[in-house]
Formats: sequence, C-alpha cells, structure tokens
Amino acid sequence: MIGSRRRRARDERQDSNNPRGMRRTRTAAGAMAATVLLGVGLFGVGSGTQAAANPLEDLDIGQITELLDNEILQQYITQCVGPEGSTPVTDPAAPPKAVVDCSQSTGTGVAVVLPGSIEVGTAAESMTVALPLFGDRNLIEIVSAAAIDPWGGAVNPLSLGKYKTYAQVQADASLAVDMQTVRECSSGVVIGNTCLFGSWRNRTYDVNLKKRTEALKVAEYLTGTKYDYAKPITLPGAAEPEGSATIAGSGIHFALAMTGGNAKAETGNDLSIATAGASDGRSSTSYSYLGMANALNMDTDQVKLTWFGKELDFTNLEKSGLLGLAGEDAGELIDTIEGVQLPALKEVSCFGLVAQATAEGLGSCSNVLGTFDTYQDLRAPVVGESRQTQYALTDVTSLVLGNDALLKQLTGSSESTPFMDSLMENLTSEEGRLKFAKDFVRFTQDVTTVAEERQVIGEDGVPVVDENGDPVMEQVTKTVTAAYLTSDYGLRNPVTIEWLGHRMVLFPAVTVNGQERPNYLGLPEIERIVDDADRGLLPKVSLIHVDNPFGLGTLTLDKPFDIAHTLRNYASTVTLPGDIRQVGDLVGGLTGSDEQPTTDNDAPTTASAPAEINKRSAPVTSTTTSTTKVKVPATSTTRADEPVEDAPTSTTTVVTTTVPTTESATPDES
Repeated sequence: MIGSRRRRARDERQDSNNPRGMRRTRTAAGAMAATVLLGVGLFGVGSGTQAAANPLEDLDIGQITELLDNEILQQYITQCVGPEGSTPVTDPAAPPKAVVDCSQSTGTGVAVVLPGSIEVGTAAESMTVALPLFGDRNLIEIVSAAAIDPWGGAVNPLSLGKYKTYAQVQADASLAVDMQTVRECSSGVVIGNTCLFGSWRNRTYDVNLKKRTEALKVAEYLTGTKYDYAKPITLPGAAEPEGSATIAGSGIHFALAMTGGNAKAETGNDLSIATAGASDGRSSTSYSYLGMANALNMDTDQVKLTWFGKELDFTNLEKSGLLGLAGEDAGELIDTIEGVQLPALKEVSCFGLVAQATAEGLGSCSNVLGTFDTYQDLRAPVVGESRQTQYALTDVTSLVLGNDALLKQLTGSSESTPFMDSLMENLTSEEGRLKFAKDFVRFTQDVTTVAEERQVIGEDGVPVVDENGDPVMEQVTKTVTAAYLTSDYGLRNPVTIEWLGHRMVLFPAVTVNGQERPNYLGLPEIERIVDDADRGLLPKVSLIHVDNPFGLGTLTLDKPFDIAHTLRNYASTVTLPGDIRQVGDLVGGLTGSDEQPTTDNDAPTTASAPAEINKRSAPVTSTTTSTTKVKVPATSTTRADEPVEDAPTSTTTVVTTTVPTTESATPDES
C-alpha cells in the first residue's frame, strides 16, 4: 500500500534524524528543563557562571518552539516571542478574538493561540509537488486531477490544474442555480436555421451545475463527504484562533490557548519555569519562583485537520496512485500536513521555593520551600470516579539523594527513571501528575461518587408503588469519603500474610496521583483462600522492603533471621556518600571551583557505583530473592537499591535468582 510505504519512509526519516524521538522531546522539553533547574536552584547554586558540569548547557528551548514552525500551523496560529510581537488591542470594547501578550516577558518563552481546526485547503496553495511531465503542482491542482472526471478510476491529466486556489473552489461551489432555456435540434443536424432529420425543442438547464459539481467533487475528495450538486454550497474558510495567552517574568514560560481559553504563565526569577494552557473557555494560571508550575488543561488532541471544513482523509488520494507517481516529494508533503497533530495537555503540578498553579476544570496546586505541598482535584464529579484533596510534606533532598534522585535521572547515572518514564503519560493524562520530589508523608481525602437505586417517596411521605404494587425506584448518587495516609518511604508494598487458608493484607494499597502506595490508615483486609488451607502451620509473609530517605538505602527482609546477610545487603544500597560527592562536583562545576573531585580510591566501599547495579527490584508479594556472592575487593565501589547484583568493575561473580516463596528462605551461602 502506498500509505504504508509512505508512513514507513516517514518513520525511517524521523528515526535517522533524531534517534531519541524528537517529537516526544519537543512536547516534554519544558518539563525536563524544569527538573534540572530544581535540582540545581533549590540548593542555592548560582546561575551566572557556565561550566562543563552545568546540566543547563544542553537545554535547547528551540526544541519546543520548533513544533510551532510547521509551515501549515504557522498560517493559522497567533503567537509572540518578544514584546514586539504582542497583539495590539486598539479598541478595548471590541478586542481581537486572539490576543497574545509578551509585553511583560524579559525571559524566554512563547505565547500562542491556536484555532480549533487547521484548514489544510488554504495552505495547500503554496505546497507543491514535482510531477513528471507536468512540473510543480500544488495540492489543489493534484486533487482536481483525481476528483474531476477520472479515467477508469485513475487520474485525469486533462483536469490537472482545473482549480489552483481555495477561493476558486469556494466560488464555484457557491454558484447560484441559474436556470436557462435553450432551443436545440433533437436527434438531427442543424444546417442554417433548419434541423435536418430531427425536430426543434426547448431544454431548460442549470448553467452553473457543471462548475458547481466539479468544485464540490474537489471539496469532498479528501473527506468522504458527499454534497448535493444541485444546490449551492457555502464552503467555510479557515478557522480563526480564539483566546488569550500571556507570559510574564524573567524565567522560562509558555502559554497556550485555543477555543476561547485564557492562559497566563508567570515566572519570578531566571531559575523558574511556568506553563499554562487552556481551551473551551476555561482559564489556567501558573506562577513559579525558583521552581516549576504547570497548569495545563487543553484538548489539543481535538484540533482537527480539515479540507474545506470537513475532517481530512487521504485514503482516496493514496488509492489514486498519484502520490506514488510523485515519489518522495508527495510523501514529504503529506508528512508536513500530518505533523500538525498534537496530543492533549492535562497536567497540574507545582514544586519550588514558591509555586502555584490552577487549571479550571482540572485541578490546583501549591508548593512552598519544596516541602509544603497541596493539591485539589477540580474536575466535575463522575459516577465511579474519585476526586482527591491532598496535603503533603515533600522531601526536597530527594532531588539529589537516593538511587532514583531526580538529578541522577537527568544526568543518566540512574538506571531507574520513574520521572522520565512517566513524563509523557502524566503530561497527557488527567489522572497522573508530575512528581518532582518524594513524599515524607501525604494525607489524602478521597471522595468517590457512586450510584444507587432507592424507592421513590411521595409528597405525603408514603413510598410510591406502580399499578402492580411494585415499588417505583429511582437512581440517585451519593459520595463516599475515605482518608489515606501514604509515603514514598517506609513500606514499599502492603504486607501480605497467608496462613491457615486465609490471606490478610496489612496497609492495603490505594492510588494517589496515579501511583499505588500502602495506606497506613487502611484497615486490614482478610479473605479466605481455600487452595492454601493445607500449607502447614507456619505463615507465609510477603517480601518486605523498607525504603529510607536521605540516600540511606533500602532494608530488605528476604532473610530476616540472617542478620549479617541483611546488614550486608542494606549497606550496599546506601548512596549518601556518593550523592554528597556528586553534589559537590556539580557545585564546583557551576562555581568554577578548582577543587578536584574525590577519586574512587579515597571513597568508602558504600559509595556510588555504576548505573548498571542501580535498579530497584519490582514490588512483589509472593517471591523471595536469594543472592549468592563473593566478597568485593575494598577498592571497588557499589551502589544499589537492592542486594548487590552484577558489578562490572569487579571480577566478582554474582548470581541472583528469584523463586516462589513457600517456605523459609535459603541460607546465605556467602
């Protein structure tokens, strides 16, 4: 299929040009930049000096604005990058539909107002493809050849260029019905004023029908829509942007609006990022001072590509064979058009010295000193869904301390990258949220809306029944409120105990911000498991992991009665010494310090190690990890979140095996 080949070729070009997926990077670059700023700025590192160790040196804001350089999108958006690009409001009583305001911005960013749809037809006039024998032709000319009187289902070269502009198609499609009567010789030959071998008769017809039919065939060809050629059709013009987008401050800020939305992003200093996005008449505001604030509630995935007002579909053009004749140029043209499509933006998150964000219809949040955190879900209640209000103490040190510290994820020294792995999902999902730091503790009030039936009560207080005496029921909704107390430290998973045919779950898991955590306020859950009734008198307990803050590692009770084994494995997960050195190196790089970084020979054996052993084991409730190992030489360095696995800098052989846990763990063979 031509379409399949074209898509494969497009994917290959994208992969060769950018092996790491530039399209994903463009959408996420702002959030990733903010995490770097947080990791450096909240610890008081100066921003005025550039050095090789500065994680900001590779930050390219152009990756974000490059998405707006699409030659089709440029024709329809209203945007400003600097104060001179702001939309002038000459008459406050009748302001323009699209307003972009960069007049208060002294930093880096862009304010954009998008239309609700992108009319490809108007842009098609300037998009040409080189056709063999016919030269450069724009998309409207090409569609004319395929839509008007095709030869045997293929293109008609005589119709190529019948229409060249969007306005020509619009004009002919809207031609009024003009009925005229003519005298003609029926079944004969006219010689002079004589109709030989026939007879004269009058014929009444619409003189504009042919033009109207041809124009409407062009308009419907890339949509699948069928028009009535017998009457004039007014084809719409390009949709206009509507809404307002404002950026202010000296940091990095982005504001995006569409379909009447109002977005404002403001930063308080250079080391700040704020993003705001709003659509459908909603408002979003964000403010950040030394941190990041996001208020994004935009249905940008609803922006449609249209052809004369109807949703675009290239199926007919691909079947015509004309794109194959045009070769690579046609594929690039279609790629340009399809590249306009955008994902939805759904995110409310705050972190920093002072950060606040509100996205109407989605949520609001605040964070002060990287420690005091609040969040409120502002979505309308829906049966079967919950809405949460949260209060938390967040751990600002988790930006740099611990195996999966945010700074390590950004510099590539951590194999476990939960923030980066969930970045795109959180930016485009209403359920998930960007989480910059771990929680010491988070209290959540969870309100779930449920539906139930109840009997209708009459005005006299008597239950209503029907003619058969059956009660008349009605459906009503009610809310169920629950309280959660969760933490990113302490137990990683609920504790499960199976004994005498029953299973008891202590601190059952709940979902908070899209992640499951043990609920320390939850009552134990007990259920009967008949299959386990004959397993003996000893209870079976799930594997227990206890995570600690400040880079103090993870305590794993896989062999609780082997104290030496437990302490050895715990010591291997402590990252604090290496974390302190890494922060020192970063500060030295940013401040231009001549102090040399500490070498591995000067470091204790619990210092930082290669990222290959930095992977946390997946949470489990029915497996045990048995580790066989040989002592590592004193000069090697190790760092991991679990018992030592493969350390590539040592000749030590380490074998890790995961087996079902039904009895006590295998004795340590070290």
